[in-house]
Amino acid sequence: MKLTTGLIKRLIREERAKLSGKPESTEKKAKQTKEVDADKLADTLENPIDHMKALKIKEAIYTKALRKLDEAKKAKALAERKASRPKTATVTMTESELRNALAEVRKQRKSLVKKSK
Repeated sequence: MKLTTGLIKRLIREERAKLSGKPESTEKKAKQTKEVDADKLADTLENPIDHMKALKIKEAIYTKALRKLDEAKKAKALAERKASRPKTATVTMTESELRNALAEVRKQRKSLVKKSK
């Protein structure tokens, strides 16, 4: 909507027409108003405060649930990473074969150490 001088003049005339009537007296308005005791209004203030407490409790519950969910996601990702790693070789030897193989490896290491000196 474009604001033109004609439109502004028309708005001013409408507002002036609304205000041109006789002003009502404040006494007349005071008679029309309804008086209410303050104790009846106390409940209207109490409800928003209770609502705020409830919202804080809900927020704490949701925050705790979100934290648990994040921890579960991290644990799942860690488990997936561990599962995707290559497995270490499993040894399928008897005890005596294992001892012999270990002794052989140690001999080879000693001979390498002697050669390097």
